[in-house]
Parts: sequence; C-alpha cells; structure tokens
Amino acid sequence: VQIKDPIQRAGVRLLWAAAIPIQTQARRFLARQVAIKRMCAVLTIQAFVRRWLAERDLEIAVWSAIQIQAAFRGWFARDSLEDNHYCATQIQRVVRGFLATMHVFEDLYIITIVQSVVRMHLSINDAVDRLSSIIAIQSWWRGVKTRDHLEEMEYGAVAVQANWRRYLAQMSYQFDIIDIIIVQSIARRWRTRRILASVRLQCFARTVIANRIFDEKWAISDLITRQVSATKIQARWRSHTAQMSLLEYIATVRIQARWRSHSAQMSLLEYIAAKRIQAQWRCFVA
Repeated sequence: VQIKDPIQRAGVRLLWAAAIPIQTQARRFLARQVAIKRMCAVLTIQAFVRRWLAERDLEIAVWSAIQIQAAFRGWFARDSLEDNHYCATQIQRVVRGFLATMHVFEDLYIITIVQSVVRMHLSINDAVDRLSSIIAIQSWWRGVKTRDHLEEMEYGAVAVQANWRRYLAQMSYQFDIIDIIIVQSIARRWRTRRILASVRLQCFARTVIANRIFDEKWAISDLITRQVSATKIQARWRSHTAQMSLLEYIATVRIQARWRSHSAQMSLLEYIAAKRIQAQWRCFVA
C-alpha cells in the first residue's frame, strides 16, 4: 500500500527499524533455548551411559574379588588342617593332665567347703542374735527421731499457714481500701458533674434574664459590654471545667499507675516469699 503522507511514511520506517532488532533478539532467545535443551539432553544421556558403564565395571570387580577370596580361603583351610590336628592332640594331652590335677584339688576344695559351711552356720546363728538386738534398738531410736521430726514439721506448717493467712488478710484489706477509693472517686466525679450541670443551667437562665433586662433598661452599648462580660465569664468557667476534668483524669491515671506498680511489687514479693519458703522447706526436709 502506498502512503502518500511523508510523516506517515517516516513513522512506518521508524516502526520497521524498531521491529527488526526486537525480532532478532526474540529469534536469538528461542535459538538459545533450543540449544540449551539439546545440551541438557546430551548431558543426561552421557550421565546415564557413564553410570551404566561404572555399574558394569563394579559388578565385574566384585565378582572377581569373590572368586579370589574363595580360592584363598580354600587354600588356607587345607593348609591349616594339619596344624589344627597337631594342636588338638597337644591340647588333649594338656587337658587330661589338668583334669587329673583338678580332681585332686576338687576333693580338697569339697572338704574345705564343708568345714566353712559348718563354721558359717555357727557364725550366722551368733550374728542373727546380735542383728535382732541391733534392729530393735534402731527401730526404737528411729521412732523417737520420727516423732520429733513430725512435731517440728507440724510447728513449721502452722507457722507458714499463720503467715500466709495474715498475708491474705492484709491483701484483702488493701484491695477493699482501693475499691472504696475508686468508688468514692467515681461518686465524687458524678456529683461534681451534676453540680456543674446545674450551675450551667443557672448561668444560662441568668444570662437569658439578664438579656431581657438589658433589652428593657439599658442601651445597646451597655448590652454589648455585658454580653462580652458574660461571654468572658462563660469562657473562664469552661476553662476551669476543662482544667478540673484534666486534673481528675491525671489523678485517675496516677492512681491506676500506683495500683499497678503496687500489684507488680506484691506479685514479686509473693514470688520471692514462695521461693524462700520452698528453699527453707527443702533445707528442712534435707
């Protein structure tokens, strides 16, 4: 198609000039991907072939080693048979002499054993009498020590229970005091808000009455002056109310912070006291 407009022809030429490098890069990328896939396939085939050759060489080497080991073991067994026969003959001669000697020693040992058994029986009877006496004395002494130990444990348990109950009573009293303080602060805040609401209503009513009186008796300039004064008074009162609310909020936050700090300190003290009680109890038991 012939393009008459020179600007359009220049645009087409620019597009063709930009499309040719893009096509070149795309074809190069595709060719490179095909080459990479072919190279991967070749490497995979080579790896499988080398693995098969290595496994075949390994099987041949293992079979050869087994054949060599079998031949060596057969020769070694045949060569050792004569030596084993001579050694067995010498061992039998030595063993027979040893058995004869041991028979004599066995007779002497039996006689010695009989004598030792009789002596042991006599010693055991004497030891049983002594042991029964020792056991009776030990049982009496252990009973005395156990009773003393139980009394000490009971006294320690009573002391621990008394301290724990005292601690629980103190904590319950402190919690009750904190609850009372919180309830009082809430009641005082509610009462203050009601008072402030009534004061605001009174101020509003007085302002309305004053406006009416100003409209009836005073001039416009005096009315403006009084209005400005009332506005300033209201602004000061609102500022005072805001400051009181802020102070109440700060006081509440500080009370909560002190209470949390106190709770954390009491938890730490409880943990330390529990550890000390456990340590003292373990030392006492040990």
